[in-house]
Amino acid sequence: MQDQSGRSSDSIDKVSALFDKYKGVISTCDRWSEMENGGTLGAKVVKYFTDELQNKRDTIMTILEPTLETLKKEMEEVQSGISILTKMMNIIQDIPSKAVHENGASTEGVNGEDSNNRCKTDVMVILFEECKKVFSICDRLSAMENVDETMGSSYVKCFTEEYKKKRDTIVTILEPTLETLTKEMDEVQSWFSSLTNMVNTIQENQSSDTNLEDSNKRRKTEETCNEFENTVYVTNVNKDASREDVKEAFESKYGSVSSVRLHGITPLRKIAYVVFQSKKDATKAKQSKDDFKVRGRIVKVKSYRTKKTNGCKQIYCGDCPPRAEKDDVKNAFKDCGVINKVDKQGTAWIVLFHEEEAADKAVAMNEKCLFGDDIKTRVDYNSSNSSKK
Repeated sequence: MQDQSGRSSDSIDKVSALFDKYKGVISTCDRWSEMENGGTLGAKVVKYFTDELQNKRDTIMTILEPTLETLKKEMEEVQSGISILTKMMNIIQDIPSKAVHENGASTEGVNGEDSNNRCKTDVMVILFEECKKVFSICDRLSAMENVDETMGSSYVKCFTEEYKKKRDTIVTILEPTLETLTKEMDEVQSWFSSLTNMVNTIQENQSSDTNLEDSNKRRKTEETCNEFENTVYVTNVNKDASREDVKEAFESKYGSVSSVRLHGITPLRKIAYVVFQSKKDATKAKQSKDDFKVRGRIVKVKSYRTKKTNGCKQIYCGDCPPRAEKDDVKNAFKDCGVINKVDKQGTAWIVLFHEEEAADKAVAMNEKCLFGDDIKTRVDYNSSNSSKK
């Protein structure tokens, strides 16, 4: 008798523990389902695991539903008998009603109207609690069988035998379900652990990626700024000059040069971008007033990037291919904003935008091949002329 009682209580405790774990998984699953719509990093991964958990939830409920119905029916019979037995015990043993109810069972929320509003999982947990209380009463009644003959002890023995049968029936119902449910919950727990680790990794990577992205942006901005400051723009370069000619000429007069880029704009001359290793040497080249020759031709040295003045809406578009027409220029910058005016200046073009922001977008296209060939176009603010028109 005691072995059966212990086995029954152990089964109930295991199922109750599994249900507590299951409710926690479902709650987490619901929270993660909401994350699918947030557009956060890893949302697709979360959705995949969430779908798997929801499939498990459906499988578990399919297992539980027939057991739930059978167990409810058995518990209704048990509860009916407990009510009668409780009244008899109060009379026979003079046990205070309050004490019996504290150690007995209650079906509130199981048979009443309120049960209709509960989810199946909560109802099952309540039934398990009822089972444990019934087993507790059975154990107490079994102990009473061994006392000396007292008034009503035969009634107690009769009811006790009936409840032993009920307990055996309930355990018979629960045990196969317990085995299957344990297997399913092991799989759920495995998914749950994997998803928890995945979400934690995603959150850590998201934070790390954000910091790395910010760091990379800062580094790239610093590198770009340094290159702008260290670069000079050279025009009127001899058409026969090579990169080595330009580099040698500038190094002999101003300092170490990192790189030289040459562009042939017309058959008669070229332009060059000379990048110095130090800002100091680049500044010296920009500020020099001396005539400076490369391959016998005097070149003009300018800043690579013109300092923008407040309200500047006008840009300079240089190094354009000779075939470029006004419509080509408009098409190149049409996505930047409304263009008020386009004028040609030698081989370059001056573009006046309606908004200052449009000019900023255009300048961001500097060194892009805007006209469908391999020639990189120089785009800069044209602050020397008024652009506030």
